[in-house]
Amino acid sequence: MKLFKILLLIVFTFSISLTANQTSDTKSFKYNLNYKYALAQAKAQDKPLMLVIEEKYCPWCKKLKEKTFANPVINAMIKKDFIVVKLTDGQDDIPNKFYADVFPTVYFINPQNNEFYFKKRGYRSAIKYKKTLIYAMKVHNDR
Repeated sequence: MKLFKILLLIVFTFSISLTANQTSDTKSFKYNLNYKYALAQAKAQDKPLMLVIEEKYCPWCKKLKEKTFANPVINAMIKKDFIVVKLTDGQDDIPNKFYADVFPTVYFINPQNNEFYFKKRGYRSAIKYKKTLIYAMKVHNDR
């Protein structure tokens, strides 16, 4: 009987975990994984390109993705106003002019000329990132 309760608890915990992951994935914006495709998409939609450069085992990259980008306000702003491409240093073909020495590094790029407005290096909380996104849209709209 004790074994049955433990097994039931494990199944219940796993099902809650699975459901939570499905919900967050369906509400989240989608990352592009190809720079040229994302740039063309941003150009066609006249949206700034947001290039996120991360390292495979970077804890701050993971925190940016799971905390800041998962914040409902930040997530909605990104979905509405940006095309996002996520590339991993050392694995993906990152254009040479977009160099990262701190991870994560996020470039905000004008898709019309493939030049960046500015970049943010390192982790930022949702409150700070909201200001960054507002500024990026202002620069994009004022060009």
